[in-house]
Amino acid sequence: MGTRNEAHINSALQILQARKETLDRVNKIQMRPHGKIMEKDLFTWFGNSVDDLIQTISSFPDPVHWVAKKNEVLQVLEEKEALLTKLGSIIVYDSAQFSIPEKWIKNLPTHIAVSTMEDALIMSVTLPKQKSVMLITGNMKDGEENDKFIKDFIAAYRTV
Repeated sequence: MGTRNEAHINSALQILQARKETLDRVNKIQMRPHGKIMEKDLFTWFGNSVDDLIQTISSFPDPVHWVAKKNEVLQVLEEKEALLTKLGSIIVYDSAQFSIPEKWIKNLPTHIAVSTMEDALIMSVTLPKQKSVMLITGNMKDGEENDKFIKDFIAAYRTV
């Protein structure tokens, strides 16, 4: 009887551990809302795909201020150039030099390039305070490495 109970307990513990690991993975890849920051709805989303980004940015009803990596921006906009009409600005956080094709400039008045996520968040404070969305994206490593900067930014500028 004891061995049988131990087997059930071990099985239940394995199920709980597997469920926890799955939830941890899901929580890391889901887009997370953070409330209002300077009249913008702030979302973070690390570990997304180009197609998911295109669909998500397209679905927002308000202009999107996008904080992202250079290659991520280029991949998305090369795939769906029409997305430029949904963007209020782009802040690239992994390259102090970011030049966009001339044909995109007329539809994207504000594009900023900095070397770090921390600098990108500081620069985002200069964006117009209007009803819009601020979307911070990147890979999973970016999310983990910049978690403290993002949390500090939210704490400092949350308005609702």
